[in-house]
Amino acid sequence: MEFKESLQFYMKKNGMKQADLCRLTSIPSSLMSWYVTGKKTPSLKNAILIAKALNVSLELMISRTEKSRKRALELTSHEEKIIKKYRSLDERGQKTVDLTIETQSALTKSEEKESGKPKKGKRHD
Repeated sequence: MEFKESLQFYMKKNGMKQADLCRLTSIPSSLMSWYVTGKKTPSLKNAILIAKALNVSLELMISRTEKSRKRALELTSHEEKIIKKYRSLDERGQKTVDLTIETQSALTKSEEKESGKPKKGKRHD
């Protein structure tokens, strides 16, 4: 896979728009657009900034194998336990969890916007 495909993949995985990535990396939108469309490949400096903003390693950003990308999507044992607990809830409980997640996500995005830095949770294994 090319860099543009990795970029598109991880932007989608992180629910990030091009404007978000530009804000977090200070890369001009016109240049980011070229990266996203594959018209240009970023410099090492910009590739590192992009990888950090997307919370992935540079190695994964430039990886050419689908297997590497799938590995990035694997759930930790903690995440699997959370999903099992969520599925055991009744509809009311699931709606409560959904609302809590949406509220916390909006709060985190607001804080990121103010600070200009992404806040990602720790992965629990």
